[in-house]
Amino acid sequence: VTTGNGSIDAGIGFDAIDTLVAKELGIIVCNIPGLTAPIVAEHALALMLATARRVCFQTQQMRRGIWKTADNVYLGGKMLGILGAGPIGAEMARLGQAIGMRVQTWTFHPTSERSRIGAPSAMSRAAASAGFMSTSRRVRAPIRRSPGSWAMLLNCFPRRVVR
Repeated sequence: VTTGNGSIDAGIGFDAIDTLVAKELGIIVCNIPGLTAPIVAEHALALMLATARRVCFQTQQMRRGIWKTADNVYLGGKMLGILGAGPIGAEMARLGQAIGMRVQTWTFHPTSERSRIGAPSAMSRAAASAGFMSTSRRVRAPIRRSPGSWAMLLNCFPRRVVR
Protein backbone atom coordinates (compact mmCIF):
# COMPACT_ATOMS: atom_id res chain seq x y z
CA VAL A 1 0.00 0.00 0.00
CA THR A 2 1.58 3.29 -1.04
CA THR A 3 -1.38 5.64 -0.85
CA GLY A 4 -4.63 5.83 1.07
CA ASN A 5 -5.44 5.35 4.71
CA GLY A 6 -5.59 1.61 5.01
CA SER A 7 -6.01 -1.78 3.50
CA ILE A 8 -8.42 -4.62 4.09
CA ASP A 9 -7.30 -8.21 3.67
CA ALA A 10 -9.99 -10.87 3.91
CA GLY A 11 -7.36 -13.50 4.69
CA ILE A 12 -6.70 -15.10 8.02
CA GLY A 13 -4.20 -13.36 10.27
CA PHE A 14 -1.69 -10.99 8.78
CA ASP A 15 1.27 -13.22 7.91
CA ALA A 16 1.10 -12.06 4.28
CA ILE A 17 1.38 -8.38 5.28
CA ASP A 18 4.78 -6.75 5.67
CA THR A 19 4.11 -5.19 9.07
CA LEU A 20 7.42 -3.29 9.10
CA VAL A 21 6.54 -1.49 5.85
CA ALA A 22 3.01 -0.88 7.12
CA LYS A 23 4.44 0.67 10.28
CA GLU A 24 6.78 2.90 8.24
CA LEU A 25 3.80 4.06 6.18
CA GLY A 26 1.70 4.71 9.29
CA ILE A 27 -0.75 1.92 8.50
CA ILE A 28 -2.30 0.14 11.47
CA VAL A 29 -2.41 -3.63 11.01
CA CYS A 30 -4.85 -5.63 13.10
CA ASN A 31 -6.99 -8.71 12.93
CA ILE A 32 -9.78 -10.45 14.79
CA PRO A 33 -8.21 -13.72 15.96
CA GLY A 34 -10.43 -16.76 16.12
CA LEU A 35 -13.32 -15.29 14.14
CA THR A 36 -12.75 -17.52 11.12
CA ALA A 37 -11.52 -20.57 13.04
CA PRO A 38 -14.75 -22.55 12.49
CA ILE A 39 -14.65 -21.81 8.76
CA VAL A 40 -11.04 -22.98 8.41
CA ALA A 41 -11.58 -26.08 10.56
CA GLU A 42 -14.74 -27.08 8.67
CA HIS A 43 -12.92 -26.63 5.36
CA ALA A 44 -10.03 -28.77 6.63
CA LEU A 45 -12.48 -31.45 7.79
CA ALA A 46 -14.19 -31.38 4.39
CA LEU A 47 -10.82 -31.85 2.67
CA MET A 48 -9.95 -34.68 5.05
CA LEU A 49 -13.26 -36.44 4.38
CA ALA A 50 -13.03 -35.88 0.62
CA THR A 51 -9.49 -37.25 0.50
CA ALA A 52 -10.20 -40.20 2.80
CA ARG A 53 -13.25 -41.12 0.74
CA ARG A 54 -11.37 -40.42 -2.52
CA VAL A 55 -14.28 -38.28 -3.69
CA CYS A 56 -12.76 -37.14 -7.01
CA PHE A 57 -11.65 -40.64 -8.00
CA GLN A 58 -14.88 -42.26 -6.78
CA THR A 59 -16.95 -39.70 -8.72
CA GLN A 60 -15.06 -40.54 -11.92
CA GLN A 61 -15.50 -44.25 -11.27
CA MET A 62 -19.21 -43.89 -10.54
CA ARG A 63 -19.72 -42.00 -13.82
CA ARG A 64 -18.18 -45.03 -15.53
CA GLY A 65 -20.61 -47.32 -13.71
CA ILE A 66 -18.04 -48.64 -11.24
CA TRP A 67 -18.86 -48.65 -7.51
CA LYS A 68 -15.90 -49.69 -5.34
CA THR A 69 -15.51 -48.45 -1.77
CA ALA A 70 -12.95 -50.91 -0.41
CA ASP A 71 -10.08 -48.45 -0.95
CA ASN A 72 -11.62 -45.72 1.19
CA VAL A 73 -10.11 -44.72 4.52
CA TYR A 74 -12.50 -44.57 7.45
CA LEU A 75 -11.75 -41.86 10.00
CA GLY A 76 -13.52 -43.24 13.08
CA GLY A 77 -10.94 -44.48 15.60
CA LYS A 78 -8.00 -42.97 13.68
CA MET A 79 -5.56 -40.61 15.38
CA LEU A 80 -5.71 -36.96 14.37
CA GLY A 81 -2.53 -35.08 15.29
CA ILE A 82 -3.00 -31.32 15.51
CA LEU A 83 -0.04 -28.95 15.47
CA GLY A 84 -1.22 -25.69 17.00
CA ALA A 85 -3.94 -25.72 19.67
CA GLY A 86 -5.23 -22.20 19.11
CA PRO A 87 -8.76 -21.42 17.88
CA ILE A 88 -8.41 -23.35 14.58
CA GLY A 89 -6.72 -26.34 16.21
CA ALA A 90 -9.30 -26.43 19.01
CA GLU A 91 -12.16 -26.42 16.51
CA MET A 92 -10.44 -29.06 14.39
CA ALA A 93 -10.06 -31.22 17.51
CA ARG A 94 -13.75 -30.80 18.33
CA LEU A 95 -14.77 -31.78 14.80
CA GLY A 96 -12.38 -34.74 14.73
CA GLN A 97 -13.73 -36.01 18.06
CA ALA A 98 -17.30 -35.54 16.80
CA ILE A 99 -16.69 -38.06 14.01
CA GLY A 100 -15.00 -40.52 16.36
CA MET A 101 -11.33 -39.67 15.88
CA ARG A 102 -8.80 -39.77 18.69
CA VAL A 103 -6.95 -36.46 19.01
CA GLN A 104 -3.41 -35.50 20.03
CA THR A 105 -2.36 -31.86 20.08
CA TRP A 106 0.91 -30.00 20.19
CA THR A 107 1.32 -26.29 20.81
CA PHE A 108 4.06 -23.71 21.32
CA HIS A 109 2.02 -22.27 24.20
CA PRO A 110 0.73 -25.05 26.48
CA THR A 111 -1.95 -24.08 28.97
CA SER A 112 -4.37 -26.09 31.10
CA GLU A 113 -7.20 -25.03 28.75
CA ARG A 114 -5.32 -26.21 25.68
CA SER A 115 -4.44 -29.52 27.33
CA ARG A 116 -8.19 -30.29 27.49
CA ILE A 117 -8.51 -29.96 23.70
CA GLY A 118 -6.82 -33.28 23.01
CA ALA A 119 -4.15 -35.43 24.56
CA PRO A 120 -1.11 -33.10 24.64
CA SER A 121 2.10 -34.57 23.28
CA ALA A 122 5.52 -33.71 21.94
CA MET A 123 5.44 -32.62 18.29
CA SER A 124 7.54 -35.61 17.22
CA ARG A 125 5.18 -38.03 19.00
CA ALA A 126 2.07 -36.35 17.59
CA ALA A 127 3.56 -36.53 14.09
CA ALA A 128 4.75 -40.13 14.48
CA SER A 129 1.57 -41.62 15.94
CA ALA A 130 -1.11 -39.83 13.94
CA GLY A 131 -2.86 -41.25 10.91
CA PHE A 132 -3.80 -37.69 9.97
CA MET A 133 -1.98 -34.45 10.71
CA SER A 134 -3.51 -30.98 10.72
CA THR A 135 -1.58 -27.76 11.12
CA SER A 136 -2.93 -24.25 11.13
CA ARG A 137 0.26 -22.49 12.07
CA ARG A 138 3.83 -22.07 10.96
CA VAL A 139 6.07 -24.70 12.47
CA ARG A 140 9.55 -23.33 13.14
CA ALA A 141 11.22 -26.65 12.48
CA PRO A 142 10.10 -28.52 9.36
CA ILE A 143 7.86 -31.50 9.93
CA ARG A 144 9.74 -34.55 8.77
CA ARG A 145 7.51 -37.33 7.59
CA SER A 146 8.62 -40.86 8.30
CA PRO A 147 7.48 -43.32 5.62
CA GLY A 148 4.14 -44.74 6.66
CA SER A 149 3.85 -42.45 9.69
CA TRP A 150 0.68 -40.74 8.54
CA ALA A 151 -1.67 -41.04 5.65
CA MET A 152 -2.62 -37.40 5.20
CA LEU A 153 -1.46 -33.90 6.11
CA LEU A 154 -3.96 -31.02 6.17
CA ASN A 155 -2.05 -27.79 5.81
CA CYS A 156 -4.39 -25.06 7.02
CA PHE A 157 -1.51 -22.59 6.96
CA PRO A 158 -0.98 -20.58 3.76
CA ARG A 159 2.62 -21.75 3.29
CA ARG A 160 4.55 -24.98 2.91
CA VAL A 161 5.14 -26.75 6.23
CA VAL A 162 6.59 -30.13 5.17
CA ARG A 163 9.89 -31.02 3.56
